[in-house]
Amino acid sequence: MSRVQAVPVTSNTTKLYVFESRIEVKGAQGKVMADQIMTADKQRLKKRTGKASPSEMLGIARAIKIQLGIT
Repeated sequence: MSRVQAVPVTSNTTKLYVFESRIEVKGAQGKVMADQIMTADKQRLKKRTGKASPSEMLGIARAIKIQLGIT
């Protein structure tokens, strides 16, 4: 498969909505924005920013489920 689902990350953590989740990227606080989930071709992804911990992945999964209306 040449496409993946991507969830953007921002360093603007001033406000946290229910469809967002906190994450640490290279030692700095950030948040993933599940309301902006997208499909991207793997060739467009230039480099890996980091890797989410298991607890961060749970938060990301929760945010995606809320955004998609999955209970």
